[in-house]
Amino acid sequence: MKISLNWLQDWIELQEKNISTIATRLTDSVSEIENIIDQSQGLNQVFVGEILDIQPHPNADRMRITKTKVGDKTYQIVCGANNIEIGQKVPVALEGAVLPGDFAIKNTTKRGIDSEGMICSEVELGLAEEAEGIMVLDTQAKVGLSIIDYLQEQDLWHWLSTV
Repeated sequence: MKISLNWLQDWIELQEKNISTIATRLTDSVSEIENIIDQSQGLNQVFVGEILDIQPHPNADRMRITKTKVGDKTYQIVCGANNIEIGQKVPVALEGAVLPGDFAIKNTTKRGIDSEGMICSEVELGLAEEAEGIMVLDTQAKVGLSIIDYLQEQDLWHWLSTV
């Protein structure tokens, strides 16, 4: 079972701020903590983006070319997910990001079209084991916000995994 640290704080007042100490104390008194999951690993160059435009890829039936805004800049990103729509808020990994599994994001060319990053699924961010497509964020998510800050706001930051 996974327990959110924020959820836990709804039930008990945590004086301790160190996640490892919290896990040890929980193991000693309640349930064995098997794992601490820090959702921020490798997400330093991932931000909330908004899909502004989608066009078909001229050289690939299953890919589309998006114009995706992150902060005050718009990026051209080639995406193969079938669930993208104009107006969606999505996690965008920009050049320099190293996602879980040491997957480095670089500007690249996909079938002759430049791509300046990657629109991510929950799997690519290390948040899930399966995904049907890209991760669609809350419509109120602030474009340009670090995905780490977004995850913390949405209570997807630190998890304690129990046996």
